[in-house]
Amino acid sequence: MWLTALKDLRPKQIELGIVRVKASGSDWPPSVVGFLEYCKVQPEDLGWPAISDAWEEVNLRCTSPQSHEWSHPSVSVAGRATGWYEIAHCDQFNVGQVKQKFAEEYRRVARDVFNGLDLSPQKLLEDNSSNLERGGDDMLKKIMDIQGIDTAMSGAEARKRLKGMV
Repeated sequence: MWLTALKDLRPKQIELGIVRVKASGSDWPPSVVGFLEYCKVQPEDLGWPAISDAWEEVNLRCTSPQSHEWSHPSVSVAGRATGWYEIAHCDQFNVGQVKQKFAEEYRRVARDVFNGLDLSPQKLLEDNSSNLERGGDDMLKKIMDIQGIDTAMSGAEARKRLKGMV
């Protein structure tokens, strides 16, 4: 039962759980369910703002998230994953659901970073559009050759030729 329960955890999470159990003074070993709770990474474990503080920040800045200097990039990542529109437009009837979704996303980001994900901005992809255009031109020339169309012809000449075929 323990092996099945722990199979999806990384060694660092299991170590975290053991440290927390020892610090809590609880009986050893705890129940499987109890131990899994100890293994859950919280944003505070990484030195990030508490969930309540992060929620307050995204609520205040959800209408212009690009122009805000976030207390931590994880807050912005979780806000984006939750949906800026949803955060900005939640009301008294669905604020609980949106807040819960944000908390889940924030915890997910914390777990992912704890397991090695890098939140630093990624390098922009190299612009290969000229290569794609050239590849598209090459493909078009091949198709025109197969169809017996002279690739040296201008568009107007090709139109005249097509009209003459009808």
